[in-house]
Amino acid sequence: MKINSKIAILYFTLNPGYETKLKSIQHGARKNLGLLKFLNKYTFNILKQAGFDIIVWDETRQKGGSFGAKFSHAFRSVFDMGYKHIIAVGNDCLSLNKNDILDASEALEAGNAVFGPAGDGGVYLLGLRKEAFDELGLENIPWRTASVLTALLTDYANYRLLNEKTDIDSYRDILVIVGAQDIAFKIRAVLLDFLNFFIHRYAVISLRFKSVTNFAFSSRPPPVCL
Repeated sequence: MKINSKIAILYFTLNPGYETKLKSIQHGARKNLGLLKFLNKYTFNILKQAGFDIIVWDETRQKGGSFGAKFSHAFRSVFDMGYKHIIAVGNDCLSLNKNDILDASEALEAGNAVFGPAGDGGVYLLGLRKEAFDELGLENIPWRTASVLTALLTDYANYRLLNEKTDIDSYRDILVIVGAQDIAFKIRAVLLDFLNFFIHRYAVISLRFKSVTNFAFSSRPPPVCL
């Protein structure tokens, strides 16, 4: 039984195999595929905890020439299913939790929009009421830039902001997440495994540089004694 049948979670994502061809977070197709599979499964399990209907919207359902067009079409399609509120998330925010979804649902009951700001200027969560949805406006947001949140705050009035979080777009983002104090052990283990090649490679480079430096200094001739 759903908590609120008016609310749908729009899980806007890609099949890991397809996403691997488009997005390389660090190194090697196999490692990227493994990480993306983990992100998809982990996020879906978090979304299930909130108790709302989950509409998975992958590349087989996305229509449009740009990300904005695909995202806007997804909102329109889910609203056409009869839902009054939509909470949209992707698969790249490992600190997303059930309370974020519940807070977003409460915000939508009270206002027109809710945004989860990401540290890079984007958003990890976007929630809209049906009456606040502007298809053309949502399509024309400068997606995948540092101006996403600013544009959303300009276009949508009566909004609420959730806590800022880090989403994963690069290995640097993973390093930030791994360094967080409250990260779950399982997540840390998966991310460290993914970073293992990177860490090992640069550790080797560092050791080689240190060895060369030590050799250079140890190879100096002894001082001349007078």
